[in-house]
Amino acid sequence: MYNSTVCSSCNKHSYAFDGAISVFYYEGHIKDAVHRMKFSKKPHLAAVFGSYINGVIPSTKFDYIVYPPVNRKTFYKRGYNQAELMAQELSKLTGIPVLKNALRKGKQNEVQSRMSGKERFRNVSGAFSVSRKAGEKLCGKRLLLLDDVFTTGATVSECAKMLKKQKASFVFVATLASTREM
Repeated sequence: MYNSTVCSSCNKHSYAFDGAISVFYYEGHIKDAVHRMKFSKKPHLAAVFGSYINGVIPSTKFDYIVYPPVNRKTFYKRGYNQAELMAQELSKLTGIPVLKNALRKGKQNEVQSRMSGKERFRNVSGAFSVSRKAGEKLCGKRLLLLDDVFTTGATVSECAKMLKKQKASFVFVATLASTREM
């Protein structure tokens, strides 16, 4: 389960989000299940993952749930964005609306799974933007940014940075899993 101590990465980096929580460590059965959802066409697992996340999110009032986009090639190959599916499930459970496609990929960056921490931060720098439609809705809003795995925090931090540029007042990150080495 979630370890509430400050991770070494959080001490090294200045993140754009206001807080973060993960349900599990990214290892063992959880890692296998995430891989099945993402790489073996098992989108139904997103419903289970969304319910797990529902059990740990703070009771803070959130205005919207948002999620990072996947790159175009990944989306067409997979057929879905796993974070979006998890967000939809969490929305059903909490009543917090999903702000669909709030974030867009400005550049189609490389897949990060084999990159070092520094490379991941460089890879996502400038990769995201906020859609015009969503940007009009973000001013002063409290957002729950949902993703599947928190590795270095590069993706969610870059997303939070863009959301805050549009005057979101608070961005809290919730993920199914995080690495121990973050």
